[in-house]
Amino acid sequence: MYNLLEHMPASTPELILRAYGGRESGLMIIGSAEALAKLGTQLQAAGSVQAGALLPDWPPQVAGPKVSGPYLNDPGFQLSFHVLLAPQLPSSLRIRSRGLPWPISLAVAVLALIGAATIVTWIVL
Repeated sequence: MYNLLEHMPASTPELILRAYGGRESGLMIIGSAEALAKLGTQLQAAGSVQAGALLPDWPPQVAGPKVSGPYLNDPGFQLSFHVLLAPQLPSSLRIRSRGLPWPISLAVAVLALIGAATIVTWIVL
């Protein structure tokens, strides 16, 4: 039987994140009224944030609450909120796919076709 308490972090999170999928997919952020109010205060202060000296190309962080989730197998997952100061994001922050790169997928597909053709040849002959 799955025990949720075994998989909870030692410190109590401010927010609980849950990814969901189906007809729609997304990320749900769940928290107490106090935790959400604290986050709202941090986000409202974003107007006075200046670019960071250590990472001038990256958008500065305005909030980084302790969270639980959204993935059970990724306990190091972090949630952070950043303010966009430049007209566009740096190239290092591009959207990345979680799947295999297309050359690897193509190579696996070709090998699967060769394997299927070999099996058909063995059966026919």
